[in-house]
Amino acid sequence: MSPKKSKKKGGPRSGRRVTVHVGLPKTGTTFLQASLDQHRDALRSAGTLYPAGEGRMFLAALDVRGTHDGWGRSPRETRGAWGVLADLARRFDGDTVISHELLA
Repeated sequence: MSPKKSKKKGGPRSGRRVTVHVGLPKTGTTFLQASLDQHRDALRSAGTLYPAGEGRMFLAALDVRGTHDGWGRSPRETRGAWGVLADLARRFDGDTVISHELLA
């Protein structure tokens, strides 16, 4: 069953999705991420956001897992990083791909 689509102006935009890739380490995740990053501009032109850069997805993964200390990061560095990533996806008028092995 698919979710109902809002007909109300300002409601959820139909057809948008966020794909969260949670590949395990050593399963080609780095290759996939490098390919997505290399083609980021073309993906964006085709309607897909890959919001990499500045360690954004790494910090977001630490934030959502609450594991900053195990990676030598302070709570201040990671707090809110997942929310920033989610906001980027919400503001983009298209699909978004998020990928980090720490999300597995």
